[in-house]
Order: sequence, then C-alpha cells, then structure tokens
Amino acid sequence: MNNDTLRKQKRREKLVKSFSEDWEIDTSIEPTIRYKKVAGIHGLWKKYFGKKHSVFAMYWFFKHDRLNNHESRKFYFPIEHDNMPVSGVPMKYEMQGTWQIDEGDLKYLYGGPLIDQDGDLLVPVDTKIKKLQRFIQLAAPFLVFTSAAIGIIIKLPQLLELIG
Repeated sequence: MNNDTLRKQKRREKLVKSFSEDWEIDTSIEPTIRYKKVAGIHGLWKKYFGKKHSVFAMYWFFKHDRLNNHESRKFYFPIEHDNMPVSGVPMKYEMQGTWQIDEGDLKYLYGGPLIDQDGDLLVPVDTKIKKLQRFIQLAAPFLVFTSAAIGIIIKLPQLLELIG
C-alpha cells in the first residue's frame, strides 16, 4: 500500500471486505483459513453457489489482517508471491509457515497458482476455459429462472383457460 493510486487502494479494500465476509481465520490448533460455514437454506445455497474469491484477494486479506490484528502477527505471514519458478504466469503464490487451507474450501478460490509448503498445487492457474465455466456457473441459476418465467408467461393464456 505504498504509492498506490486511490483507485487501487479502494479496489483492495473492496476485495478485503468481500473476502472477510466469506472466510475466517482459526488459530486455535494450527493456523488455518477456512470458508465460513452457514446453517440452513442459506448454507446449502452457499455450498453449491458460494462466491469464489481470487488468491490475490486472499493475499490482501492477510495483509490487512496483519496490520489490524495483533494476534495474527504471532504467525508467519501466510502467503507470499512470486517466489517460486512457474513460467508463463505473472503472479505466483505460496503458503508459508504452518498455515493450512481446508481441502474442501479450495473450490472457493481461483486465480492461482497457489502451492502449499511442500510444493503441491492447491489452486491452479485460471485458463480461458476455466473463466468461461465460472461465468456459466454463475449465470446458470439466472438463466433457469428467466427461461421458466418466459415459459409461464407464454403459457399463461392456456393456463387461465384451463382454470376458468
């Protein structure tokens, strides 16, 4: 957050706020970051259609948390970038120290590569196909609802005729 433009700072603040709404840090046993679990119908919806966040957003979330939370300074900074050889990718990330991400929660991250401390790939690089798949996944519920509404509107005169 050195000599950044105001626009960049606002973008990062927005990323941090959005990320913190869906993710939490647990330092009770081992330092772990996990996707927040929600009960009920909202929880079921989040499980299948939960918002995905970029590894870039996670990096800035930790940077913000470290500045504002004294407890998080007891551990290594969780994620570093551009410190491993992956050719052809502009920004590369690696988990540091003993930080962990629950395996089931990795599906809510994109925009890697993110590797763990042993060099295993956790979050792959986004390709154009992956971005298209993510867009289709986000647009699918809207398209289903819209097509059902159009179908009902088209068949409405016939339905009213059957009822009346």
